[in-house]
Amino acid sequence: KGAVVVDVGINSVEDATAKRGYRLVGDVDYDCAREICEWITPVPGGVGPMTIAMLLRNTWNSWKRKNGDSATAGAADDVASEAVEGGKQ
Repeated sequence: KGAVVVDVGINSVEDATAKRGYRLVGDVDYDCAREICEWITPVPGGVGPMTIAMLLRNTWNSWKRKNGDSATAGAADDVASEAVEGGKQ
């Protein structure tokens, strides 16, 4: 009890009821784990938004380093935080 599970695995499994004939699942047995852990990331849709936010942040920081722009030093942090927190700051 109290564990946090961050499932970053992406696997496709056959599913005749799904439109494409398969569905995406993680590496963790979600139904079993959610009964005993405090928090668990869903697959798909769990860590994807965080990955995108950090990619944007790193791209922005690289641009600033290349161009010597210190005027927007905190902007990337604000954008990444907003993306991760769903706009709540």
